[in-house]
Amino acid sequence: MDFDKLPIVQEIDEELANEKFQDRRHGWSGTYSSGCRGPMCTKAARDRKPTRRQTAARGLDPYIDSKIREHWIDYEITQIRAGKPVTIMALEVVIPPEDEEESASA
Repeated sequence: MDFDKLPIVQEIDEELANEKFQDRRHGWSGTYSSGCRGPMCTKAARDRKPTRRQTAARGLDPYIDSKIREHWIDYEITQIRAGKPVTIMALEVVIPPEDEEESASA
């Protein structure tokens, strides 16, 4: 089966193409509250306040998570180019542990 023909891929493409939410950040519970019911916004709303039975299901949607991160990068670049203030959400900052030898020599 062709990857682009999988139902989840088509649903995410439809969510991102929806003109009603074109200027919104998908994969964000606020966009879900505004009425977007695509898979990325639904996942964000579900993950925001999980029930006991849903907590085990968090993180089982790696494709949706990757599409959310990809969309956030595109959204943030568009906002920056338009000169609008934006909070960078798509980046994960990893601080490496300090090496004991480096801190001892400083």
